[in-house]
Amino acid sequence: MLVSEIRKEIEKYNQKEISDLVIELYKRIPKKIKEEYHIDDLIVNINNKSLKQEIIAFLEDVDNGYYSHPNKIISKSERSKWRFKVKRYIKELNKISPDAIEGIASTQILIKLYELLSEGSNYLKFSNWETFRAVGISQADFYDLIVKRIFTKGYTTENLKIVVQLLKVPKDPYSLDEKLIETLITNLPTIDTKIKVIDLLKKEVDELASLIAVEKDYHKRFNLKELHNLLVEGVFRTSISMHEVQNGILYYRKHDIEIDKEITEFKILEYLENKNLTKDWIKEYESTKDKIDYRDSIKEKYKKLKETNY
Repeated sequence: MLVSEIRKEIEKYNQKEISDLVIELYKRIPKKIKEEYHIDDLIVNINNKSLKQEIIAFLEDVDNGYYSHPNKIISKSERSKWRFKVKRYIKELNKISPDAIEGIASTQILIKLYELLSEGSNYLKFSNWETFRAVGISQADFYDLIVKRIFTKGYTTENLKIVVQLLKVPKDPYSLDEKLIETLITNLPTIDTKIKVIDLLKKEVDELASLIAVEKDYHKRFNLKELHNLLVEGVFRTSISMHEVQNGILYYRKHDIEIDKEITEFKILEYLENKNLTKDWIKEYESTKDKIDYRDSIKEKYKKLKETNY
């Protein structure tokens, strides 16, 4: 029978008859064919296409400003329900295994939603600004969810590029930017993957430095500097996770854009302390104390650490 003929016949059946027919056909499919064509995934994920269409329509409406301003397309009551929609989208999409037929598409849509919430925390996209709080997931946790899904497909250069690029989204003002860096690092299982990420981050830093050098707009320049410094810190922290402390410090010191170099050194010392790298903290302080007039609290901390550890 032709597909058109099958459709015509099926239209005559009720729900139970269709259900019985599917079960009978399923029983007759050899196991090898089921596995080769992912029949089980197809059955489980049959509703994913309609979900995808619904989300795409939602994203288009958001882009058109229908959820941030009064309009005749999306009613006021419907605009206020945006967070419930996004919550459901995230939940349903994450239910779909990254290895399923719709797995890659689901991950891509999750990325779109992540980017949307990130933009919405800085630019008016919805009726409120605290987008991640509204849907009940932090930016770092959403990023972690996506990174884990991506890496189920392997730690390829392309996948590493994707997760690094996602660090460049607008940052949620209600959370620490560094959490994204730490989330990425915890998802890198080998020295090899960390080295590749460091190379990718350094490339991004160099490109941002070039953009900063020619940018005239104050606000754009400020945002570029913030992102530049975050990625520099990414190189620094990833290097330390590989026990390459001095290499990380040298890179940080050279590339971090701060008018007051004490701020750069303070950030270095603070991170070393958080990681319980006491000897490296002392070494860093001693190598810079004649060049930087540290505040009294840091000088006192040095004395105590020196007395305790030597």
